[in-house]
Amino acid sequence: MRMSDEMIEAVEIEETAIAELKYNEIKKQETARVPIHPDKEERIGNYAAGVFINAIPGTGGIITTIARRVGCSWATAKKYISNMPTVRQAYQDECETAIDMAESILMKSIQEGDVQSAKWYLERKRKEAYSLKAELKLNTRNLQEMSDDELLAIIEG
Repeated sequence: MRMSDEMIEAVEIEETAIAELKYNEIKKQETARVPIHPDKEERIGNYAAGVFINAIPGTGGIITTIARRVGCSWATAKKYISNMPTVRQAYQDECETAIDMAESILMKSIQEGDVQSAKWYLERKRKEAYSLKAELKLNTRNLQEMSDDELLAIIEG
């Protein structure tokens, strides 16, 4: 028996609707607010600490990314990071991981002979020997109290 065009269209609509429902259910699970059980998990407002802790890895410490993963505003994510010790620790760990990755890339670049990376590193880590910036040491005495000879000595270096 051959299906009519109307039947085929109805099946396609039903399959699309089912796919959309499944997709929406997955998205709800990803951004779901955890029911309030204060005795079970630390929370402020609508979210448990674990929701944020699970959203943090891989973000590099970018609060906007964390907020999007949780499904909340930037301000809410910042509030949880600032006010919840467990979330703050997870956030700090993620920030340190991002810094470690950047340092690893820099070290690899230096090991591969990248002169620019080596110069950049030395200018920051061995300032006394490699800094290109001239440092100005200011005398804390009031310039008005200095003699002309003292002022001239400063100008002439």
